[in-house]
Amino acid sequence: MDAQSSLSPVIMTVAPNGARKTQQDHPMLPISPPELADEAEACLNEGAAMIHLHVRDDQQGHTLDVTKYREAIAAIRDKIGDALVIQATTEAVGIDAPQQQMDMVIELKPDAASLAIKELVPDGQEQQAKEFFNEMRTLKIMPQFIPYSPEDIQRFEALESEGYHFI
Repeated sequence: MDAQSSLSPVIMTVAPNGARKTQQDHPMLPISPPELADEAEACLNEGAAMIHLHVRDDQQGHTLDVTKYREAIAAIRDKIGDALVIQATTEAVGIDAPQQQMDMVIELKPDAASLAIKELVPDGQEQQAKEFFNEMRTLKIMPQFIPYSPEDIQRFEALESEGYHFI
């Protein structure tokens, strides 16, 4: 048995730019759709299976703008086809409300979306979130839940025990 056959399968996801840094922080940071497409191709060539995508406004600030997402996704698809799963982030960065995050995902219909329970399901908005998760499942959008603390995991488990169907 060679070393390769004893490895467990893995999925490598890349996040080439994040929500906060700009090209002032690092000039090679991929921001524009063509830059993101080039980076996606380079990551694919290194073994990535999924790209965690952040898009920016015209001042390189974080945005959940569906048009900006569509431009970036189109550039990536034009460059590499559907060789990578494209995951849209719903990260709020202290700017976007839960409904804005949910609306972006439902309008965009990405392959996958990263989700933070603490941002999407604040106390009192459980029913809206439940409908959102049901719609994601109907649309076959793969969720990735990002826990930022043990409390986030506890909240996720509590919601699951209350009948939330996340997948």
